[in-house]
Order: sequence, then C-alpha cells, then structure tokens
Amino acid sequence: MRAAVAYARSQGVDTPMLWLDVETVNHWSGIPDLNAVVVQGAIDAARGAGLHVGAYSTPFMWARITGPAYRPGIPAWYAIGRNNGMGAPRHCGPGFTGGHVLLEQHVWGGVDENVICPAMEPVAADLFRM
Repeated sequence: MRAAVAYARSQGVDTPMLWLDVETVNHWSGIPDLNAVVVQGAIDAARGAGLHVGAYSTPFMWARITGPAYRPGIPAWYAIGRNNGMGAPRHCGPGFTGGHVLLEQHVWGGVDENVICPAMEPVAADLFRM
C-alpha cells in the first residue's frame, strides 16, 4: 500500500480518500482472519499516508472475505447491483464495515451509478473536498 501511494504521488496523483476493493473476484486467502489482518494493514498504511480510507464491497463478500466479526469502523461503498430504476439509495446507515455507508453503487441502464447517502453528504464533502 505504501509503495502504491508513493508511486501515485510521484506521478502527480493524489486523493484525500482511498477505497479498498474487497470483492470475491480478487485473490484472497481462504482464512478470513488472515484477510482481516491484510485489510487492517492496508487501512493502517493509508492512514499513515494521511488518507481517509473506506471499503467497496457488499455485506456478503465482506463477511466471506474478512469474517463476520471484523468491523474496522471505516466508511462503506455498498455495491448493490441492479437497482431497477430506483434513483435514491436504499442501504444508507450503519454499514458492513462498522462505519456508515457513504456511497451506494447500483447498475441502472447498464451503467454503474454511484449515489452519496443523503445523511452523509457533509461527511462526503469533507472527505472528497467538494
């Protein structure tokens, strides 16, 4: 993680927020406790670089990868799949990470659409420096 952040910054890329992609399509150990240690290491490294950090996942994938008890309290970007035309987010509030759901992503018309949870707009504005 530190090397990735350092490389991005050396190329003139910087961001206040880093999202960890915690999905079953990625390579993970079959041992959830070990995966939780890896995720925590990435969180610690991101914070050590002065970044806010959150996780992009679903409750099912998060629990399968890290175990149901691991909840580091970071914001969640909730991927829900098809939205069936509903534009407002449905899964805002406490999230699978132990933090609040900040963003919800759904597929509408074949395109990923990301929506900030209304109650989290002030937090998002601060995190993303809007």
